Amino acid sequence: MATKKIREYFHGTPTDILTPYSSSKPFDEFVIQKIGDSAVAPSSALPIGAGRVLDALQMPVIDPTLEGSLCMHAILGISNTTEEATGEEGISGETLIGTSVCGFAYM
Repeated sequence: MATKKIREYFHGTPTDILTPYSSSKPFDEFVIQKIGDSAVAPSSALPIGAGRVLDALQMPVIDPTLEGSLCMHAILGISNTTEEATGEEGISGETLIGTSVCGFAYM
């Protein structure tokens, strides 16, 4: 089902055909940030009485040039943010969550 919806997003439906295209941009023109962490240990692995200290809004900047950055064959959401809002650490979680997604890109 997910594969069908992704194909429909990029290629359209039989009655509404879309034409995806390829475009290249240097990595220094945009910032990739990861939302969520899939490699979190389960709560049962924590010491008794301990709680998680992860910040749900922590969104680290990903370097797509590093091997293992998981950007290859990934679908990225594109948000509209201003250049002033982007610092070395990327955009703050609160700011990024408040922006809308204007499209998606397949890397």
